[in-house]
Amino acid sequence: MIRPSTALTRFGQLAGVAVLLILGYQWIGPSLFRFGVQPVRDRPQPLADAERPPASERPPEPVSVRSAASLQPETPSQVMEAQGLSTEAAGTSAAAQSTPRRFSWQQTLDDQSPPVAYRSICFAPLRPISGRDPVEWMEEWMEDLGEGSSSLIAVEGDAGHRVALQGRVRLRPPLRSDVSLRLEFERLDQLVLQAWSGLTGASLIYRSGDKAGWEGYLLERQDGQGNPSLRQLVARDEGRWMRREVSNGQPLALCYRQGHLILSCGQTVLLQVPMPGEPQDVFLDGSATLRAVDLVRSLGPSLPEAALSGAAQSLPLETLHWMGGRLSEVDPGKTTTLSVGQGGAVWAALPKLGMTEVVVELVNAHAGLGVFLGEREGRPRCVVRLLPSTINAAGATFGHANPATAAEVDEAFPDKVDVRKVEPPQWVRLVVGCGGVRGWVSQDGQHWLSLGRVAFESARLAAVGFMVPEGITANAVSVRRVTLRPLPGLEIFSPLNEVVAMPDVDGVKQMKAWELLIKQARPPRVAAEDWFAACALHTLRSDSTVPYATPLMELLLDWVMASGVEARRQFQFLQAATWLLDLSESHHLVAIVDRFYRLAEDWSRLEGAEPYRLVRAALLQLPIVTSGMFPVTRFEPLRNELLHEMSTGKLGHVLAVAHRAKFDRTAGTRQEEDWLAWIQAHVRGPFSEQSAADPAARVPRDWEHPFVVDVHRETYNALAELHALVTDGALADASEWLVNLDFQKLNGLAPDPVDKNLWVSLPLSLRLLCRQVPGLPRVLNERHGDLIRLRLEEAMNANQQAMVRRVSEQFPGTTGAVAGYRWLGDHALISGRFVAAETSYRYALGDADESVRPRLKACLRLAQSLRGSTAGEPLTAPVQIGQMSIDPVEFEELVEELAGRVPRHSQEVSQEADPTSLPTPLEAVSRGRFEGPAGDSPQQQVTPGVTRSGVPWADRQLATVVEDQMLYVSNRFHVAAYNLSSGQRMWQNEPLPDKRPFRSRDWSLTPMRPCLTEERLFTRLLYRPSPVLVCLDKSDGSLIWTRELPRDVWFVSDPLLKSRELWVLQTRPAGPHQMDLRLLVLDPDTGGVIRQKDLIRIRDVWKDVRYCALVDLPDGIAASVAGVTFRLDSTGALSWLRRHVMVPVRLAQGWVTQYLQPPLPVGDRMLLTQPGAADVECVDLVSGRLHWRCFEPGLSRWIGSVNECVIYQTQTGIGARSMRDGSLQWQRREGPWLSAACLKGTHLLVTSLHEADDPPNWFEPKLSRFDALSGRPLKTWLLPELADPAPRMGPLWTTGKAWWAFVGRGPNDPFRDLVELRPRVVERPPQPQESILHEN
Repeated sequence: MIRPSTALTRFGQLAGVAVLLILGYQWIGPSLFRFGVQPVRDRPQPLADAERPPASERPPEPVSVRSAASLQPETPSQVMEAQGLSTEAAGTSAAAQSTPRRFSWQQTLDDQSPPVAYRSICFAPLRPISGRDPVEWMEEWMEDLGEGSSSLIAVEGDAGHRVALQGRVRLRPPLRSDVSLRLEFERLDQLVLQAWSGLTGASLIYRSGDKAGWEGYLLERQDGQGNPSLRQLVARDEGRWMRREVSNGQPLALCYRQGHLILSCGQTVLLQVPMPGEPQDVFLDGSATLRAVDLVRSLGPSLPEAALSGAAQSLPLETLHWMGGRLSEVDPGKTTTLSVGQGGAVWAALPKLGMTEVVVELVNAHAGLGVFLGEREGRPRCVVRLLPSTINAAGATFGHANPATAAEVDEAFPDKVDVRKVEPPQWVRLVVGCGGVRGWVSQDGQHWLSLGRVAFESARLAAVGFMVPEGITANAVSVRRVTLRPLPGLEIFSPLNEVVAMPDVDGVKQMKAWELLIKQARPPRVAAEDWFAACALHTLRSDSTVPYATPLMELLLDWVMASGVEARRQFQFLQAATWLLDLSESHHLVAIVDRFYRLAEDWSRLEGAEPYRLVRAALLQLPIVTSGMFPVTRFEPLRNELLHEMSTGKLGHVLAVAHRAKFDRTAGTRQEEDWLAWIQAHVRGPFSEQSAADPAARVPRDWEHPFVVDVHRETYNALAELHALVTDGALADASEWLVNLDFQKLNGLAPDPVDKNLWVSLPLSLRLLCRQVPGLPRVLNERHGDLIRLRLEEAMNANQQAMVRRVSEQFPGTTGAVAGYRWLGDHALISGRFVAAETSYRYALGDADESVRPRLKACLRLAQSLRGSTAGEPLTAPVQIGQMSIDPVEFEELVEELAGRVPRHSQEVSQEADPTSLPTPLEAVSRGRFEGPAGDSPQQQVTPGVTRSGVPWADRQLATVVEDQMLYVSNRFHVAAYNLSSGQRMWQNEPLPDKRPFRSRDWSLTPMRPCLTEERLFTRLLYRPSPVLVCLDKSDGSLIWTRELPRDVWFVSDPLLKSRELWVLQTRPAGPHQMDLRLLVLDPDTGGVIRQKDLIRIRDVWKDVRYCALVDLPDGIAASVAGVTFRLDSTGALSWLRRHVMVPVRLAQGWVTQYLQPPLPVGDRMLLTQPGAADVECVDLVSGRLHWRCFEPGLSRWIGSVNECVIYQTQTGIGARSMRDGSLQWQRREGPWLSAACLKGTHLLVTSLHEADDPPNWFEPKLSRFDALSGRPLKTWLLPELADPAPRMGPLWTTGKAWWAFVGRGPNDPFRDLVELRPRVVERPPQPQESILHEN
């Protein structure tokens, strides 16, 4: 039984809870209960664009806020009092109130660690709105100040939760100086960000429409008032918002730093508004849709530096000749006061104002005063009219000079503002540019407000002055200083200062008339390009508002980019030039962006600079006002930069740049997005490891590198142990370990300890180690010399060459190794294997002492002569061979005789003619026709991008070999021989019987080069099911033998003759999606297999390019295939292998514009590159280790080498680099190219397209000759006989004094004409259509 007192108490508790619930509902208010529990689907949705009223031209005025006192957070008692409830009535509620709610952002504020660098977080994506109720989530961040309706409305969509802002909210977290607020908008119509610190504040206003952008205002309010009493426009984003990298949905950041309220996107500062203290309240008001909000501990972005900087000249105002008024007072070092009559002006003539910045600092300037630039006689041409800083005014107007009255000035001011009490801006800045003047005003000389640009034609600006409207009594103008600053970077033109006696161009109105006048006045001793640039500079300095000012600036920029001046200075001048040019028209903007990227590309060639980062940073900060959005970043420079950084191992930088590119939306297509995803996946680790750890992280199979890494575990462990012993200085233990090593089992590759992209064999690694640590061979000789000699003697007596080689390789640098290599060389020489003999003698010479070096040098010379080479140093001392002594002169005569007996044929086209003998003018005479079997469907594109890129596929697939006066040419389906004395075709081989050819463009862009011996020709022909290796008789083309392979087994390289053996690479299936690459050694007489050896394993994605190139080396071969380059020694064993960055073909269709380039050996080094790559690597020929790497965007091919320089061709030019260090020797922008190119001695010949005079849209080949050492142009010939809408020309070669080329017409023609370039017979004066010689 319950006692009454107890029951009453229990009843009272239940009643109290009920009252609490009722009062709680009313206290929490509508914002939570009415909307907080309402289903998302029932909430009001934002208006569609078609339903929304059009945006007004002016930004929305801030909604009236409560008094300053009421801006503090409200307590529950204050809320209840406002609702008519007493605090006593809610006593039970207050007692039961729980702990105040803790918001998620408070954890950021409580963090005591130092703020992170802004650049490390500014490109990071924001976490999207989470939770069931997006409005509830957003209310953690923003307090809804809507009156009667909610300002925060949930929006559902496929992309997840969104919250629409339709009204006014207050930011809950404080905007301290050590945090940044990040906001990501999906839609932004209009927005006001307003921050207050006491009675002062700042407002950042976004305006939508055609001229969308941000403006920044200073705010002031009276004590006890919420609305501002003064609003002064102080900043605009100056077009930065219209960059795609800023306004395409990227997160914005709001922070307070160094006395400024800053709005930024990424690292780009959009606005910075002065504010004396940290914001105490931040409000958002407008119409927008939010995707995410976050608060991070960061100090915010760095404030941008001054836009233009350079040497400034402060004019002595008291000594200037002022006209139209008078100098009434001078306060030395402070101010100068000028008196102006009403409606009049006072001015002073100045030095030349072309390309000059003029800054005027006033003191107590009054409303209505005008600061103008005008003609020397005082006629104003443009004027900045100062106005009071009202709520809606910029404080000034800028335009053409027109008379003004006091009444007209007053009309510009709102009635509610007393214009006489508001101080206008005191600083005026004017930049005289190309065809116009830009204007700014400022209150402090640091924060400048842009007033736009006024266009002129021949304004002849030569004076600065001041004007007062009629009816204004104040006629005194106080000036502190007038400063002139020339355009920064003009010192770059100092080499042109020596050009004197410029012609007078005053009054010239058109560019053509200017060019004619300048051309006629050019002194003979001055180069044309220097003369035109000097005259353009002189004209712009005199008057940069001439009608043709923009073409003159383009001429100057052309000169700068070709001048060879330091790239950094060129880049700075280009940035400064953008301030002078009118870039509002899209074609001018595209042209200047092109220049930025070309210059950054050249800079990257010189110094390895980062073109994407350089151009991005420059163009996002420059004040370029455009009529629409334009992209700053381009994918091709981004791609090249990331590939370069990937190859250099800067993986962290690659991820950072890729992350930035994703932020910028640089990838504009699905293929480009996949490319970025590929490189990020490539950096994070091996794809196989990713897939094993996380099946969801699996990537497409064709993203994997074609090379299957297979580290030989035993070799790796052996090398690791040996290197550890040597590193610890235990050479005796290392020698003991080597003696007991089972060398025969360690026949694989292991990673090189020095170069992370290199795998080496055990013999090579030991040889490199012994050269690096000379003490190791010495210890081996001392402790184990007898044992080494014993092992060698046993092997030699048994004639076991393999054992002799193993012992020599196991103990490199020892006397035993020298004896072993000498023995191997002698045996190879006797058996006719001259390449193997040369290799062995070289190894022996590397470690031999002086007692045996003369004999080894003689043997090396003999082996070289027997394979047709006389390279190397002639002997100077008698040679002792057995009991016979040979005089050095007699020996060298023997070498010459033996070398002369070896038939000479070139795997490349011969280049024997002297280019200086080329006549002027030239004509192209057809001497023969190359036609016949060319494969099926020549019009059908097989490899994507070939047709779109205009790649001359038929030129690329031709292979030529010249021997004496005979030319052998293959198009991969048949071979023909031509007599170059007459141009007559001597024979053409018959198609293979019962064989169906591949399509013309299968194995795209891969030439198949014949290999010649004295009587035979070996080549591959494309007949199904896989390429066939054939042997033809050189005399008549008859078939001697063929070697066919089953389906899916391919000959992937051209055959190469090595020591009377035919070497060729072959692939065969080796499991799912993999193939083994094998060396096949054939008997050239029968085609039978002598031996074969598996080399590496590759993935079948290699078939997408099918690129494999062999290069003959004195002691083996080098091969490039499947993203790797490797070297085989004279026995066919792998010596080293380098792995390169390989972009999947599906993601890099631009690879078709690059020639499939074999390795290029030059001396003791070798150049390497890969299809579609922008990097060139120079490696040591013996060790494979990297010497240097350079960045060469748009690389097409290398043409040859001269004087330890490699000559290369890109899509847009030609150049030369040093083989010693990779430094750029010279470069020239030329093109567009044809295929024909040739290097002879120090002369380089290339062919390009030249637009023909008639008919329209026809082109004729242009043959140009350059000095290969300096890049200086020498001669140019036009070949109108070969004109066509799409001419083709190449390859180009010489025999004797004759020049030959194959030419074709149109993109789909598989056949070619054989033409000879010979002197033109001129019977009458040259006509325009005839070849014309251009000489510099």
